[in-house]
Amino acid sequence: MSRLTRSFILALLPVLILTACATTGATAERGARTNPDLITRQEIDGTNVRTAHELIEQLRPRWLTARGSRSFGAAGDAGILVYQEQTRLGGMDALRQMPITNIASIRWLDAATATSTLPGIGRGHVSGAIVISTRTGR
Repeated sequence: MSRLTRSFILALLPVLILTACATTGATAERGARTNPDLITRQEIDGTNVRTAHELIEQLRPRWLTARGSRSFGAAGDAGILVYQEQTRLGGMDALRQMPITNIASIRWLDAATATSTLPGIGRGHVSGAIVISTRTGR
């Protein structure tokens, strides 16, 4: 490495470090970046919706789209499952019936994670699961 290249890198390094620090500070001031697989109570409080389905539709619409299958009703395909804690509630209709008032958080699980961590899925073909945690734990 030539002396000029080394000097250039050493001169550029502090600028890069300061830029990284400044970016981190700006993000913290505006609020933390949202987790694409989690809706927190803070996010819920910032909306004006009534049901879990409306909430997800507004904040994480990609959760409502089955991945790997174009049809929810295809034979052997359970689509997207909805759970409250570890209890299976059914499909998307369960979200339309659930008011947001008692929800603490909602988490998206991909198909592999849902199959390996949630009860009652077995070897069924699922696109993923939406898991609702309530303020009371049930």
